[in-house]
Amino acid sequence: MKQPLRLICKYSLIVLLFSYGLFYISYKYGQPLLANRDFFRYEKMVDTPFNLGITKAPFVLRQIPTSFAFLIKKAGVYYPNTIAYHQFNEEVTINSQVNLFSLILSNYLAFVLSIALILYHVLSSNKPDDEPIAYVILAYFLGYFMTPTNIIAPLTQGWGWLACTIITIGLINRTYMATIAGIIIALFSRETLFIFFMVFSLSYWLTNKEIRKDFFLPKIVIVILLAVMVLFTLRLLFTYGNEHQLSAIYLLNQTFSNIKPGDYLFQTFLCQGVLIYALVKLFKKSKELILPYTVSIIAILLISGSGAGRIIGESFPFVIIMLYSNRKISAISKPSIS
Repeated sequence: MKQPLRLICKYSLIVLLFSYGLFYISYKYGQPLLANRDFFRYEKMVDTPFNLGITKAPFVLRQIPTSFAFLIKKAGVYYPNTIAYHQFNEEVTINSQVNLFSLILSNYLAFVLSIALILYHVLSSNKPDDEPIAYVILAYFLGYFMTPTNIIAPLTQGWGWLACTIITIGLINRTYMATIAGIIIALFSRETLFIFFMVFSLSYWLTNKEIRKDFFLPKIVIVILLAVMVLFTLRLLFTYGNEHQLSAIYLLNQTFSNIKPGDYLFQTFLCQGVLIYALVKLFKKSKELILPYTVSIIAILLISGSGAGRIIGESFPFVIIMLYSNRKISAISKPSIS
């Protein structure tokens, strides 16, 4: 256990050294009023964690990122700098600035851990000191458009990347506990990941003859469906707002009626240059992933409206792990149960 922990700490330090500037920029120059308006819901949750009536669903159920932000705030970790959010909005209180810092730091720590886990997973199957691969992976994540705007931000998507990372590594290693841990993190941070992993797991299992007789992936689909049932129960019994989101027909209608060509062109496709580049390389390496991944992305596009670019971006860690991992999602004789 000491060796993996030491390596993960080492990789975390490397990620921090390369990415801290993005954290500073996000805090110093970020403007939630211009973008990331969901912050104004999340900051209420930082002040009163686990109060399911403090704001609307689905935001109020994303308790893990905001609870960590609450702990950061209570610990007194705060950088009282002059920032654009406070400087150009006179009504902003010091408490709101502290909440902004706490949420950004919460997501930044999740981002750092995500990349460190990816480096550990990839390098442990290659060479622990294979620096070129490590820096290529860093370049992908630091160059992706979502990193400074949505991941290292006062939202919850940094934790979404952590959930995606843990689920993907769990699927590759056929580790139930890791996969389920990632699903639980997704349930209380970025439940939109369920769309991708449920559709991908089922379609990959159905289209891959190698693993058709193995039931690891169908079991994961069942776990995700159970998590969706928990989500629906919590929303119906303990939260309010956006009830129409529970209707697939409504979401489909909204998608097709509200699609703006400009949004789709600039956010959903042009911003995805790094992801598209990685996908081209991935499909050359693992052609069996083409259909399942494509079907999963289509599922996202059908129900996510103009936010499709951001939700597609939640699968970015999955793509990079698959691209640089020496292992595939495949059947083995004795699936791990730990």
